[in-house]
Amino acid sequence: MNNSIVKARLEEIARNNGGVLRPSDVVEDARQPDSPLHELFNWDTDEAAYEHWMHTARKIIATVKVNITTDTIVLKAPAYVRDPRLHGKEQGYLETIKLRTEHEIAKEVLANEVQNVISALRRARNVAAAVDMESEIDRLMEEFLDMRMRLKEAA
Repeated sequence: MNNSIVKARLEEIARNNGGVLRPSDVVEDARQPDSPLHELFNWDTDEAAYEHWMHTARKIIATVKVNITTDTIVLKAPAYVRDPRLHGKEQGYLETIKLRTEHEIAKEVLANEVQNVISALRRARNVAAAVDMESEIDRLMEEFLDMRMRLKEAA
């Protein structure tokens, strides 16, 4: 699907709803077979339910935290992280605490986490640029890009 078609339809939906774009309005529009958004949804209820259950399972896994105590502080960290040895859409998680003894895997996991931060910073920078406030984001972005490079070199 062409991104400009999706963008135009979302703008139309928002315009028709007082300038507010709600997921429920998008779904209602997409239910119509002639909507350009229709093909972006899985309308097979069995498959869609399974996709939703998988999404819920991932959210549940992400909510479990473990206390990690150092000499000075106690941190709450995810109890499970995505296994970096898996490829593509293959799903699997490792216990975070076990990464203390698996140094090579730990570096990959940390590199993935840093990449997630970089992705979030890119999004934040785009928003900041729209309001002329990107300088702070640029500084943070450089620090995380440097960290990612160091992690890749160490692996």
